[in-house]
Amino acid sequence: MSSENFHFPNIHNTIAKSVQHAIDSHLMPELWIDACESDADCDRDCDSDSDPDSDAEADSDADADSDSDPDSDSDQAPWHILDVESLLASRPSLAHRFAALSTIQHIRLGEVGRLGSQMLHMFRSQLVTVDIAWKSVQDCANDSAEEDSRNPILVLKNSQSTLTSLVAHNAFVLVDDSTRPFHDQVYPHVTRLVLADIDTSQILPLVRTFPTLAHLDFNIWADVMRDLYDDPERSFTQHCIFNTSDQDAHGSWNSLVHCGAPLIDLYTLAPRCPIRALHVNGPAVHAELLSAVLALTRPVQLVLEEVDGTMLAQALPWLAPCRVEKIECLEAVIVVHGSSALGRRVDASAMVESLGHL
Repeated sequence: MSSENFHFPNIHNTIAKSVQHAIDSHLMPELWIDACESDADCDRDCDSDSDPDSDAEADSDADADSDSDPDSDSDQAPWHILDVESLLASRPSLAHRFAALSTIQHIRLGEVGRLGSQMLHMFRSQLVTVDIAWKSVQDCANDSAEEDSRNPILVLKNSQSTLTSLVAHNAFVLVDDSTRPFHDQVYPHVTRLVLADIDTSQILPLVRTFPTLAHLDFNIWADVMRDLYDDPERSFTQHCIFNTSDQDAHGSWNSLVHCGAPLIDLYTLAPRCPIRALHVNGPAVHAELLSAVLALTRPVQLVLEEVDGTMLAQALPWLAPCRVEKIECLEAVIVVHGSSALGRRVDASAMVESLGHL
């Protein structure tokens, strides 16, 4: 049965015996939590937490079991914990148990807060793939310690030599130091990076931290974009210029195989390198922004994903031929709002013909 069929109830002080056994024996490919059948069952299961010696013995047994077969984790399924913070708040000793294991390769964690970040920071395992969703930014304090705890570049530093794929939600990757524009940590083997609702408007930390990146998908946190919209001195164009200048001064990726993001996010972060397949996520599309992004990225394949048909029809005539001359393949999923006044004025056949001329 897949993990989608399980969820985290209100745990309080209850935890299933099967989970405790799986932790101690390092046998579970996907972690799920259920309630104990009774408080008595839970009390018996939780006795070991009151005895530090039993914790140490369990940790030793877990490593002995997991290290005995070096090939046992080659096809290891991800450890999946749906609500990390609730679990660790109810059973604090689990953080040390998880961190002490040495052969975990793949993890998928949800609802991560400071407790979960501290656990990851202590991890002995050399992780290969990570999918981590921090708690909603609105639920967190606004301070430097909180920002560091949500920064996967810092939290996962023990896996710098092994990590190949990182998916992070609600992450923070800015460098809080005006004297240097990037982190000390480098992840030389990460080729896939997905950043959803990222709290940053700077690209250089990503370029320097993930130098061999091939696949990049991202979108910037809505509150960051709203601040840029409301403050002319921190406008999207200023950030585009800043990020472009930073890459001119310090370098960018040699190229990317794939990059996907909303158009305004692409314009703001301004990746300055050839991108073979550029995915522009709709609905918004503007000629000026699209022209600027195409000039920076020079894609061979352009994918317009669920873009507003009205906006696209208005933008197409203003795209300069030199901006699209390298495009060999164009894919477009167009949303036409036929019920609106503007939608009714869109000539679909003319728009398709304009696309054909690109």
